[in-house]
Amino acid sequence: MKLSPPVFSNPSAFSNTNADPAKAVGRPSWFANWSARLPLGPIFAGAINLARLRPAGRGAGCGPGGPPYKQLAFCFLAVTLLAAAADDDVKMLPDGPGKEVIVRTCLECHDAGSFRKKRLDQDGWTETVGQMVDQGANATAQEQTAIVEYLVHNFGPDSKVRINTAPVSEIRVVLGFTNEETKAIIAYRDEHGDFKELPDLLKVPGIDSKKVEAKKDMLAF
Repeated sequence: MKLSPPVFSNPSAFSNTNADPAKAVGRPSWFANWSARLPLGPIFAGAINLARLRPAGRGAGCGPGGPPYKQLAFCFLAVTLLAAAADDDVKMLPDGPGKEVIVRTCLECHDAGSFRKKRLDQDGWTETVGQMVDQGANATAQEQTAIVEYLVHNFGPDSKVRINTAPVSEIRVVLGFTNEETKAIIAYRDEHGDFKELPDLLKVPGIDSKKVEAKKDMLAF
């Protein structure tokens, strides 16, 4: 079966080569973080080609063979996007002992933002990991210890926020910025690159400079 490539009236709309990070404001945090680096053109093209597949003799998408192939196309697209988001989530986690176990055990069920926004002590993280295992997470006793040690070291009560890799939830919850301020920080970071020092963060449009100054001891660049 030969498939002709899809024709778009505006191909750049599906390409990351012309992505404007500033337009990521208002989108989910995981989309804002990786959308400018993902080859969306081939992904959408593949999904559309799958949607156009149908058994010989069937109607053009309206016969009995149409819907399953369209469902397959959307599944293909969804899995591809989620895989890209998860990969970016992994890259943004701090390196160190226990990270590999965290990725394999914890990120199967939720994104890193769900625990990066917390600041728990040894007992708190031990209880949280125990609850995770009770709910079905596959981790040996040794792996659980590694997970707890990683979380205490990187997201303990006194752990700073790595502003250049922190997801929306961590910036908003731990630092206390509003949703709009958090979106502005993410958008500015995506457009201009990593913040080098505190004055760089103060350049973000619409951010409360007094709030930044008050949280400076909680920031890591």
